[in-house]
Amino acid sequence: VFKEEDPFDPPNRWQEGILSWLTTQSDSRYHPPTDYCGTANPVNVDFQSPRDQDSNLPNQFTIKVKADSTSEVTLLTLEIDGVNVRSFDALPYSYDADLETGVHTIAAVAKDSNGNQSDRVITIGVGVEWNASATPTP
Repeated sequence: VFKEEDPFDPPNRWQEGILSWLTTQSDSRYHPPTDYCGTANPVNVDFQSPRDQDSNLPNQFTIKVKADSTSEVTLLTLEIDGVNVRSFDALPYSYDADLETGVHTIAAVAKDSNGNQSDRVITIGVGVEWNASATPTP
């Protein structure tokens, strides 16, 4: 039981008790995380359209990519099925694709002015489901 006359007059005794107890705990669930999201790589790449695992897309469609960084994005490259189809050095990151029916992978790699880079790879289906597999021939 914690008792104190004035809970607003420092030091706050009940908080001292909690902090004292926390220092004796070895289980990580009693301690706040020390990692921060995004500190390892400040570059983020995301597909606005199509989205990962989209299916039955038409043969002709527009690929739109968004890239963010804590510094200026200086280069974005776009690959379809491992082939570089376009490089961008400024917005908009948009490409009109004309693909054959089937499953395709699209990759975008962004680099910023500090030399950091990040990538994103998606799988889509053009005229088929995104996870369609080839039918074996007898």
